[in-house]
Amino acid sequence: MEAIDLRATRDAWRVGFGDGWRYGAAIQAEWAYRQGYAEGFDLGVSDTEQIAYPYVYDRAYGAAYTRWFESWSRSAHPGLGEVRLADESGDGVFEPGEVVIVEADVFNYGGGAGTFDLVASGREFASIARTGVTFTGRSRAPKAERLLLRMGDRVPPKSRTALSIVFFDARVETQVYVSRPLEFEGSPAIDADRIGGRVTLTFDVSNTSRRDASASVSVVSLDVRHDARADELGVVPAGGRRQASVTFTGIHPLDLIGGTSRWRATVARGGTIDDEREIRIAPVATDLSNPDLLDFMLALADTPQVSRSDVKDSRELMFDRLRADWERAADASGNPYKRDFESSGTETVLGELVRVTDGGRRSFASPQVFDGLGDDVAVLCDDLPGAHPLLRKWMKKLAKRLG
Repeated sequence: MEAIDLRATRDAWRVGFGDGWRYGAAIQAEWAYRQGYAEGFDLGVSDTEQIAYPYVYDRAYGAAYTRWFESWSRSAHPGLGEVRLADESGDGVFEPGEVVIVEADVFNYGGGAGTFDLVASGREFASIARTGVTFTGRSRAPKAERLLLRMGDRVPPKSRTALSIVFFDARVETQVYVSRPLEFEGSPAIDADRIGGRVTLTFDVSNTSRRDASASVSVVSLDVRHDARADELGVVPAGGRRQASVTFTGIHPLDLIGGTSRWRATVARGGTIDDEREIRIAPVATDLSNPDLLDFMLALADTPQVSRSDVKDSRELMFDRLRADWERAADASGNPYKRDFESSGTETVLGELVRVTDGGRRSFASPQVFDGLGDDVAVLCDDLPGAHPLLRKWMKKLAKRLG
């Protein structure tokens, strides 16, 4: 170490230190220059703005004011005021095919005279209504301008359609509610006794017009042969409502249990139908919370003479119910068929069948309703979807108790 000459190292360090000092000083100078430039620029812009803005703004504002003042003073500038709609009959209801009366207040805000078209139109209207309005300067039409448009005959009741009123560059868009005076309000109440073959439908009928109207409600069956039912409501006061109720009896229980039952209801004013609605009653054969199918089969088995078609149809519906119950059991935890087998329970539809038929030992007036049902359920078990060997095993064991 004593033999090493460090003079070259010290000289290099001194040179590098000097260069670094000078470079650092140059960087500091550049940064100071940029700071000063930015501050000076901002100050220069601010001073220029304070000096020039009042002069430039006054000239620009004055020029614009003069230009617009000249325009509004020498030319017409039409505008739309209030727009009012009325129906031709005056009952407050815009009906299909009826004439709609449009009244509009129009103005000329400008100092010049002119003639302009007031136009009313809409997609669901049969034609376009147009009228010309002539103004003097700064004036308004002495009375509201009136236009007549006829609503299209095929506009569906209880719908809205757009109506546009245009006057030069002024525009008003409004919605017209197309309807009839009498309407069904809300959902009908359905009281169904499926085993007894009875259905009662109750409707709320409202009169949306400003005039009293006589109303009649008629209901026809769409799926089951049955005479129509009607309820004469008499006079429904303006803005009031009445309740209509019709009852259908003698319906075959299986039509209400196994199929969708539909009715069409109409409310009429004189010979004109104002509103109609379709009512559906969903089938309950596969509704596992509804016992009507099983109750019907028990009532059928207790009847001395039954038709073969009733037995066949009710058993087919029961197989549909068993399929729905299988899907529930497959998605649930554990094995409900085993639990019903071991405890004589009714957790499954099959368990209910075993309980109510008492393992085939109960005496029925028409035993053919349930005869051989156990064997048929065992065959059905092999056709059910999914790989659930334990469910199938206990379902078949439970089915043997049907006899």
